Amino acid sequence: PGLTGAGAGPRPAKPQKARPKRAARRGVEDAARWQALRGEIRALLDRAADEEGVAAVESLRAAWEKARSLRGEKALLEEAGARLAAAAFEVAEDALALGRLGRAVSHYQLVREVAPEHGGAMKRLASLEARAESFLVEGYSLLERDPARARTWLELVLSLKGPEDPLHQRAEKWLAATRAGAQPIGQR
Repeated sequence: PGLTGAGAGPRPAKPQKARPKRAARRGVEDAARWQALRGEIRALLDRAADEEGVAAVESLRAAWEKARSLRGEKALLEEAGARLAAAAFEVAEDALALGRLGRAVSHYQLVREVAPEHGGAMKRLASLEARAESFLVEGYSLLERDPARARTWLELVLSLKGPEDPLHQRAEKWLAATRAGAQPIGQR
């Protein structure tokens, strides 16, 4: 209806290309790939159960990252995330007790990424962020006497404060000056 003249009327259907075998094979390959990935994640979770400290955290982080790529595997992702948060928090607490603030901060931040509702990690991070200015002052005071230790303190400030924060910017400036071999003057 509607068109008149030559060529009017229904168009003949185009022949469908036969691809069912190829599509079925791809589906089987995808399923096999997903099953293999699930197996890898389970293996990483099992290995982490036998490991301690940082080694366990690294295995759990690998499992968590792989689980994030699996659609429809919420339970596996939650298990990997919960175990990663617990292990990273334990490592962070141990590092904090030993005075290894850089390691503590990085593991607390990992907990925050995996489990933002983790109250213990959030409190510790807030406490360390509140001390960032004193870390900056400590780093600055060591610039002449012990540049390597100064870098450690200044890098800690960088990890605690965002790039828009004035403390971060000063620490960045002073670190650049130490790398260039120049002594930063004041708080320019």
